[in-house]
Amino acid sequence: MKKTISIFMVLCMLALACIGCSAPATATETAQAADQATDETATGKTVIRLMCGGAGYWESSLDPVIAEYNASQDQVEVVVDYYQYDALLSNVEVKFGAQSTDYDMVTVDAPLVAAYTSRGYIIPMDSYFTADEINQFVPSEITASYWDGKFMAAPMNNSSQLLWYNADLLEAAGLELPSTDPAQRLSWEQVVEMASAAQKAADPDGSQGVMGIMFEQVDRAYQMLALPNSFGAASIGDDGFTVDGVLNSDGWTKALEFYQSLYNTGVSARGVTAEEVAGYYTSGKVVFMVGATWTIYGAMGAGLNYGFAPCPYFEGYEDLVATSTGSWHIGISAFTDKADACADFIKYITLGAGEAWNRAAGNVPSTLAGVAEVVAGDNPVMAIAAYEAENTAVARPVTPGYSEYETVINQLFADVRNGADIATAVDSAISSINTAFAKYKG
Repeated sequence: MKKTISIFMVLCMLALACIGCSAPATATETAQAADQATDETATGKTVIRLMCGGAGYWESSLDPVIAEYNASQDQVEVVVDYYQYDALLSNVEVKFGAQSTDYDMVTVDAPLVAAYTSRGYIIPMDSYFTADEINQFVPSEITASYWDGKFMAAPMNNSSQLLWYNADLLEAAGLELPSTDPAQRLSWEQVVEMASAAQKAADPDGSQGVMGIMFEQVDRAYQMLALPNSFGAASIGDDGFTVDGVLNSDGWTKALEFYQSLYNTGVSARGVTAEEVAGYYTSGKVVFMVGATWTIYGAMGAGLNYGFAPCPYFEGYEDLVATSTGSWHIGISAFTDKADACADFIKYITLGAGEAWNRAAGNVPSTLAGVAEVVAGDNPVMAIAAYEAENTAVARPVTPGYSEYETVINQLFADVRNGADIATAVDSAISSINTAFAKYKG
């Protein structure tokens, strides 16, 4: 379901934000907003329309900066249609697959940049962004912006992960709380030892369901790829297709063995879904959890005595510590005749004054300057996240077959944590990905 919002309605919508911002629009509301947007084309301005993710979340932070942009323009007006994530992906395929001219721009989940490029949905923006401008973004986001040597979509925001902990459980076990200093980050080996000790102290007979270590996204590529990456292993070959020799590399084997050992020893708990992990943490049942910056809201709301630290490294691989990252990018439709106007707005929302929407939304910025500002600020959670985004973040694989790749990798981690033979599970994953990728190789 989409939520259509004319930018001239922003002030009214913001006044109602606390009532209806998080709810999907009804069909009537959508139709009324669409009619209003159509009427406003009579202002004489050229309307450029953005198909955007984040329905129910981004309106309050993104709409005001778009309104400011529109107020500064004599000839252009940006209109946004917000979609929830799954609806966005399906509607992109419907609209852009049919070469529709309904949208001039689209927000792109970072690993889908290559896919939308290969399908001909978006156009290169090298002629609009100079090399110096591109280099203002953090390196991991630059990587995700390219496919086939072309700058295809500009990063709008970023994300990062922290190691969250339950301070009460650690202190009850007589353990020192981890440092927030990235230079003093713990090793995974230390975290396992501490988690096991705290778990045994709090729940010696296992009757209380206390978990030592949990990953918020227990079997999702976004978070789990950081484990093999932290052993120096790539997620995919440089060509964006090769997985044989990658998934069965030494780094991947070590990562999967480590992950499986957490469940085999009982430090991590099987049978808990990605949707449930954060709830267990905020209810006081998890010693350590790898999670995103938004974890703080649930922890504060639950009254948890929480703490946070940089993500761990593996001993012997101190210089290879990797953290998960992900971003939304914005690209120009291949079917618009307003590319110049689109590019001007995209530069405003990613590198210009409009980039301030990240601060309002609580996002990790996608620019080096934005990261530096956050690191120097007074929010320690965001400071760690921003540091990781600039220094340790590894983007998800750049491949036109990312959707298929992700599905298989998710299953691989699920199988491994449930006790599957690692070599057999990896061979099956390689075979499945190779089959899925065949259509992209002609």
